[in-house]
Amino acid sequence: MSAVSSSCGACNKQGSDTLKYCSRCKNEAYCSTECQSQHWPTHKAHCKRPNYLLKFHLRPDTITDPPIWRTLSCPADATFQALHQALQIAFGYASIHTYDFRIKDMEAERQAEEERDSEMGLVNYIMKRSAALGDIEQQYLGTRSLLRIVDPNTMKHIDRMHMPDRRHKDTPEKMAHRLKLHQVLDDASYRNAPLQYEYDFGDCWEHQMTHVSRADNATDCFQCTDGEGHGVAEDVGSTEGWKNLKRAYRSQRPGKEQREKMDWFETFTSNKDPRGLGNGRDKVWPKADINSRLEKMAGK
Repeated sequence: MSAVSSSCGACNKQGSDTLKYCSRCKNEAYCSTECQSQHWPTHKAHCKRPNYLLKFHLRPDTITDPPIWRTLSCPADATFQALHQALQIAFGYASIHTYDFRIKDMEAERQAEEERDSEMGLVNYIMKRSAALGDIEQQYLGTRSLLRIVDPNTMKHIDRMHMPDRRHKDTPEKMAHRLKLHQVLDDASYRNAPLQYEYDFGDCWEHQMTHVSRADNATDCFQCTDGEGHGVAEDVGSTEGWKNLKRAYRSQRPGKEQREKMDWFETFTSNKDPRGLGNGRDKVWPKADINSRLEKMAGK
């Protein structure tokens, strides 16, 4: 745990009421801007932004038995591309699909939901789709967001066909490998706006992203601090497919189709688990293995 100063780092003046803390590391304190400038050559060597504690909850509205979530300690200077890679490890995905991060515009979300629920919602969508036939890169059929952070590789397999539904002409987009976490999470213009990480635009694995707090330290390595639930199978068929797979393992007498699905999960799918989900293994998640892989990701 980093020690927080109770005196000026330059002149040692006491008094917590008058001291202002370094805006980056939040640990060193100063009684004036002059003292901060004077002390910077010494302080800059160990001035690091503390990690973020971020919780990612997979489809909390539909995946509940058990729920699937992970909390990660994330370096503030890491890119969103690195965060994606850490999440792939934490949830046991195979990195075969496209992803994005979105900062939602709740007014736009409300309007889109009202349109979807209206009698003309589907008709309007089909008309927009028909009018946009041609170059996928020129199609914008998604809901407006405050910001969309995109996968540098947008051509992964079948995911490309879903691109129009991810994009909106008024949504700014930034590349995940060029944007650092602190550039978004410390930006006051996004404060209190819901964040979402989505992987696989076919199965639509939406992860509700919550900024829990700042950690007490700054590291260059992601760490999984808490979680629950076995990760879902790649290409299982979204939430209903995952529920059906769990039903197969919980069945006393699984049918032919259920046995085939279990064999597929244990043998063929890209993130297969040879041990299956029986005997309560749908609640098992490998925290130690996750953190070992996250350390290797950081080159440790």
